[in-house]
Amino acid sequence: MSLPRRLSSSAPYNPALEGTHLALRAPGASFQAFDAERLFVQGWPWIRRAAERAQGRLGVAVIAFDGEDRVIGEHWVAASVDKTRSSVVGRHPSCSVPVPASFKEIPLRHLLLLVRAKNNEEVEVRAIDLHTSLGFGDESGRALQSAMLGGTAFLSIGALRLAIVETSSLDLGDAPEVAYRAVPGRVFADEEPGPYLAGPRLVRAHDVDGLTIVRSRLGPLAAAGPLLEDEEPIRGRLTLGSRGLAVTRDVGSAALKRGILVGRYSRCDVSTQQDSETLSRVHGLLLEDRGQIVLVDTASSNGIWVDNREVRVLRLDPEGEAWLGRPGEGLGLIWTDALQ
Repeated sequence: MSLPRRLSSSAPYNPALEGTHLALRAPGASFQAFDAERLFVQGWPWIRRAAERAQGRLGVAVIAFDGEDRVIGEHWVAASVDKTRSSVVGRHPSCSVPVPASFKEIPLRHLLLLVRAKNNEEVEVRAIDLHTSLGFGDESGRALQSAMLGGTAFLSIGALRLAIVETSSLDLGDAPEVAYRAVPGRVFADEEPGPYLAGPRLVRAHDVDGLTIVRSRLGPLAAAGPLLEDEEPIRGRLTLGSRGLAVTRDVGSAALKRGILVGRYSRCDVSTQQDSETLSRVHGLLLEDRGQIVLVDTASSNGIWVDNREVRVLRLDPEGEAWLGRPGEGLGLIWTDALQ
């Protein structure tokens, strides 16, 4: 494909051993603890159907509940070792888990889930808040911007509740209360040193072998935050452009680890801040995923395209290119890796 290159200016778990990580609370955000077992039991018919459709394949069922614990949405995401897949929660109809318009506190695109298998038995989910003022919470009422989920976990966004259930290990012949007791307990821990040190926290209402570890992380940078810290080496250069428009940013490793939002909205890290028929307000997230630079579609209206095909998660080469919107009609995105 031909992109406007001239626009570029050049291109066994022990909680005591866990590290900690800055768990940032979104401004004004407040989360309440909730009953994960009740949520699981209420959603069991949908969880069971998702597991039956999966036929033993690795993956997670994402079940959304309203404030009365009634199911309002469901999406099953396959997990494999060689590929990262995504699910987006929000009020936009393009979201994998669309939320009713009555949930006005939830933006059109709120939460991104990245799903991948660690091996042939374990699934890992990365939950990332898409620069919202609310963020999301865990079942113990802790506010988060991003988290790594080592299996089944339960989250909240305002009045919305999410059950993220690893389906391959479920015994579908059990009653829901019995099935829940076989779900590993959750331990919540920060990942790196920071000013808010909550420390590991165990949520375990029953005895079962194994634990699901939920590690908090920093989410995407605030739109006003630097993509390259002082004296930090340049990891790469991101260019977003079309005829008459060019936005170029040098990017560091820390920003890539957290995720960089791209779109036309002011809450994005790299924003055109211009009206566009093809670019969504929050169009995509650029981040490092297991050593690879990937571009993830955040439920945009016109998609991410490469070689005339639409993709949800794109691994970018050291000289990676993509279209935000249909080729020739949208904006070109170029990633130039400084390490190559």
